[in-house]
This record gives sequence, structure tokens and C-alpha cells, in this order.
Amino acid sequence: MKSYLSGSLITLLGIFPSLLSAQGTVRQEDLQADTASRETTVARFIAHQTADNDIAPRLDVLPPAFFTSVDETIARLEHQMDTEQAIYFEKLKAKVEMERQARDFEIQEKNRTVELAQVRQHNLESMLSLGSLVSLLLFLFLLWSRYNQYRQNQRLALEVRNRTTELEQKNQQLEEAYHALEQVSMRDALTGLYNRNFLSAQLPGEISRVQHHYASLKGEIFPPNHDLLCFLIDIDHFKQINDEYGHLAGDRFLVQFTGILKEVFRQTDLLIRWGGEEFLAVCRNANRNDMVELADRLIEAVRQKRFHLPDDVVINATCSVGFCAMPLCRRNPYEMDWVKTFAVMDYCLYAAKISQRDCWVGAIEACKETDNVLPPSPLEGKFSLTDVQIKTSLNNLASIEWPME
Repeated sequence: MKSYLSGSLITLLGIFPSLLSAQGTVRQEDLQADTASRETTVARFIAHQTADNDIAPRLDVLPPAFFTSVDETIARLEHQMDTEQAIYFEKLKAKVEMERQARDFEIQEKNRTVELAQVRQHNLESMLSLGSLVSLLLFLFLLWSRYNQYRQNQRLALEVRNRTTELEQKNQQLEEAYHALEQVSMRDALTGLYNRNFLSAQLPGEISRVQHHYASLKGEIFPPNHDLLCFLIDIDHFKQINDEYGHLAGDRFLVQFTGILKEVFRQTDLLIRWGGEEFLAVCRNANRNDMVELADRLIEAVRQKRFHLPDDVVINATCSVGFCAMPLCRRNPYEMDWVKTFAVMDYCLYAAKISQRDCWVGAIEACKETDNVLPPSPLEGKFSLTDVQIKTSLNNLASIEWPME
């Protein structure tokens, strides 16, 4: 009984700290102090009972209900301890599980964050790689475009040069064709001199120039070298040359006669084949007082020329000349047009031909004035002119035989 009581008390005192610890209501320091105090009290009680050897009588006096109550209390405490420990362990397990889940969730979050960062880094690297690839492709495209543009420019430049060369050749051909057409339309095919088409295109402008010059002058003093001198030249007995030696001989004669005209007149003067054996020389920026000298020089040059025909035939020839200055009336330069002036010159030529041939007759100046009291000459009467200055290579003016009406 003594040992049972001692064991029960010791067991009760031993599980009581565990119970208190399971409940978690006492701090560790208080638990240790309380346990030490109870062990000391039990030890004193046992020592006191053992020393007095009076434990049996004392235990005997305890009622049985006491021991039953102690057993029930111990059992209840053990059961309560088991239940609380189970609850505690369940709570602890739940807490541990929650902490583990929290740690797992935190680890998962960290892993997810790392994975997300890796994904972002991978995406960034992919974007950088893609951007680099796109940039490289764009650079290659630009480089190819520039090269292709350069090649196209080269081809276009080459094509432009070829087209330019082709156009230059075409223009050259057109220019040559134009000159050839001009030779045909503006020049005489046999002599190479200008024809009447050129005269019709060129002469009106020259006449307008001299008319404007004299119209702008004031007074009766006229400066020299502003006149337009016209010489109408006819080869004497040219029909006889054609009839006697043939037209081929006549053509050769005309070519040689053209050479005389080029020697007598200047390069700036206009030499025109008027028709058949007639030629026209127009001297620009000349002095009308030089017309007599030019006519004498031409007549003498033809006289001295020896014309070589086919079959070693050599002949001499003469020519007749009629001339006039333009404008005929310097005081009133617009008084007569060039058609009427040419009619006066043609009339002088016919006068030279019927008078003697191998001579010249010309009008230096003439105006239409009504105050002339002298009897008019045939020239004045035909063209209603007064104050006409006529020159001739004949002995005098009376030797001139004017054409009849």
C-alpha cells in the first residue's frame, strides 16, 4: 500500500508538469520551479513517513474512496492529457502543415517569379534576337535597294547617253537633211548660189533694216555704208553659146561666170541666180556712191575672163548690168517698195541691153516729187519719178535707149 501510494503520487506529480506543458499555460521557468517544489514536498513526506515507520497505519486510515478518486483522477488526467496532447499534436501538425504549405507556396511563388523572370528574359532575348534579325534584314534590304537603285541609275544613265547619242545623230541627220533641203529649196543646184526663194525670205528684212535706218535720221546729211546695193546682171548672147556649143557647155560657162561674181563681190554680199543667164548681187552695208566702181569692175572682169568649154573650146563673153540703190529716196525711205525698186532696176538692165550691151545703166537715187519743171525721162515717166540720178557707162545719158512701152 505504501509503494502504491508512493507510485501514484510520483506518477501524478510526474505527469502534472507534462499536462501543464501540453496546455501551454505556464511559462518554462514557473514549470521548472513548481516541479522542483513538488518533488521536494513528496520527498519530505516519504522521508518523514519512512523515518517514523508510521506509513501503514496512516494509509490504513484513508478511506477506499480516496484511492478510487485518486485512480479516477489519474485516469481522467491521463485521458485528458492524451486528448489534449492529441489536440495539441493535431494543432501542431496543422500548424506545421500550414507552415509547410506556406513555405511551399512561398517556394512556389519564388519559383514562379524565377520562372516568370526567366520567361521574360527569354522573351527579351527572343525580341532582341528578332529585332536584330529584323534590323539586319532591313539593312540588307536598304543595301539591296541602294544597290538596285544604283544599278537602275546606271542603266538609265547609259540609256540616256545612248538616247542622247542617238538624238544627236538624228539631229545631225536632220541638220544635214535641212541643209540639203536648203540647198535644194534655197540654192541653185548648178552654181550653188542662192535662188529666188532665198531672196523672197531674206530681202524684205534687209530692206526694212535700211528703211528704218534712214527714217530715223534727221536732216539731209546721210552717213555712208548703210545702203543696200542691187545689181541685176545678164550674160550677153548666152543663147548663142547654148546653141553653138550645147547646154553642157552653157552650164560650164555659168559655173565659171559664178566664180567671177564671187571674186568681184564680198563674201557677205548675197549672190542669187535670178533665172537662166541672169544673176542678182545684193551688197549690204555699202555706199551707193561705190555702185559705179563695182559695175565697172564687174564688166571689166567678164571681158578679161577666158571661158573654157568642152573640147578645149575657149571663148570670151560680156555682160550687161542694171543697178539701183535701196531705198531710192533717202528722204522718204518708205516711198517705194522693193517690188517697184526691182522693176526700176530691171528697166535699167533692159536699157543697157538694147543700147549697146557690155555696159551698165543704173539709178543712184530717185523720189516722187511734183515740183520738177523739166521734161521727164522715160524712166521718170514710166515710174512717176522726179529728181532721178541716172548713171551709165555709155558716153552720155542721151546714148541710153530706153525700152518702149
